[in-house]
Amino acid sequence: MRIKIFLMTLFLSFCSLVMSQFSVKQIDANELPEEVTYKGDFVSAISWKDKGGLHYVIQAETPMLMTNAAREASLPVKYVTNPNSGRIDTIRNYEIVYNNGVADTVRNIEADYRIKALNVYHYVVSKKETSLVWKDRDFVSDCAAKNLTINFFCDPVVTDIDKDKIGEIWIMFRLGCRANNNVPLAMKQWLYMGTERYSMRGLQAIKRGEKLAGGEVRQDDNYRMLPPDFKAYSKKLWMSYMFEVQE
Repeated sequence: MRIKIFLMTLFLSFCSLVMSQFSVKQIDANELPEEVTYKGDFVSAISWKDKGGLHYVIQAETPMLMTNAAREASLPVKYVTNPNSGRIDTIRNYEIVYNNGVADTVRNIEADYRIKALNVYHYVVSKKETSLVWKDRDFVSDCAAKNLTINFFCDPVVTDIDKDKIGEIWIMFRLGCRANNNVPLAMKQWLYMGTERYSMRGLQAIKRGEKLAGGEVRQDDNYRMLPPDFKAYSKKLWMSYMFEVQE
């Protein structure tokens, strides 16, 4: 089965959209000031000026790293003394929890478990001082490497919907661990106004012929308090990346 993310040119151009009154520039890692630091591999960065100063937003991703669970499973057999009975329990490829002195297997550990994270940073340069405004992170863990998906949909989006001459920042990404392509991936939208985050999350909609799976949406409590024009823009941005078309 051939699979593609429904990111047509029209949708990719959405990231340079409309309501921003600022001159937003894409920049390379070597164009960032020395004071601007981030963890992970560089994905993208933008900069713009508003009445708050010169801003930088950086998107980065970590390598796919082995988790502690995978390291544990890769070790030789361990022998653990039951704290209640004194019995020796053998542990390999399992986590053991003792409930009332009885060893209980809580989940299987696979040696190829991985963790991968997306990191986002917002810096501002004002009066020649560079400061971190906020940083955020999301990740997938304890997932077999072949089943792990996490990626940004596009560069950060900057708007000025409320026309206060201060940029609002939008981040779009998807993530998940799925053993087959019938399982919709989670997708998330972050809106930052200052240091306040407003989140919308849900599932991508898998479209296969006339059939549709996923597409659910959930909003944080503070998101529901946003003015209608913010919600309208949020919906447009969300819909631009909601569909994963499978053929």
